[in-house]
Amino acid sequence: MKRRYLVLLMALVLGVMSFGETIKLTNGEWAPFNGAKLKGYGFASDVVTKTFAKVGVDVEYKFFPWKRGYILAQRGNYDGTVSWGKVGDRENYFYFSDEPILSGETVFFYMKGNDFTWDKLEDLKEKRIGGTLGYSYTKSFKNIGKKLDLAHTDLQGFKKLFAGRVDIFILDLDVGLKLIRDNFTKEQQAKFRYNKKPMEKVSYYLLLSKKVSKSKELIKKYNKGFKMLKDSGEYDKMVKALRNGEYE
Repeated sequence: MKRRYLVLLMALVLGVMSFGETIKLTNGEWAPFNGAKLKGYGFASDVVTKTFAKVGVDVEYKFFPWKRGYILAQRGNYDGTVSWGKVGDRENYFYFSDEPILSGETVFFYMKGNDFTWDKLEDLKEKRIGGTLGYSYTKSFKNIGKKLDLAHTDLQGFKKLFAGRVDIFILDLDVGLKLIRDNFTKEQQAKFRYNKKPMEKVSYYLLLSKKVSKSKELIKKYNKGFKMLKDSGEYDKMVKALRNGEYE
């Protein structure tokens, strides 16, 4: 009888140990960093997944248009959201990870033959500038009284640029180069250029909603797991895989 009791007790303990905590995050399409059809759901998603795995937390992603995903996480309908810059009033609604998931450069793409130089944003006021809904850079242009031609997706923005409907299109360098490779012919690709001077350098973080009671504890776990990921050398290997196109 005692032996049977011990077996049952052990089974219960192992069952509890194997039942990991799960966090639900909103995500979006931003290849090669984020994407429902990418390896590991993209580099940024894979970093978050592997980081939480270090501390026994499973991650579930739900993909939405970026603005909607942000609002759902802000309201607490989801635990948080992936790949956002530390701008505006976001820290009022979210706990940010201590370190960024990744850092990138936002640049001005343009077409061959339309070269330009700039020092400050005001220098571009006479240009037709395209962007994408939901990005934080819109505030920078609003502050100088410049209205942007905003597309619903980055690809739509590039198509406007290629068609000559805008002079400049704003996007992260790595994201933009991948979109061009994936959606334009070799001949068309050769016509795209980008200004070497970045508009801004942006770090992108994991955000956990302050509306969710467990978020404060989960962000601590994430920070611990991220340190483990970097100390182990895994993060550097993932960055190398990103540069080699393994998340495409």
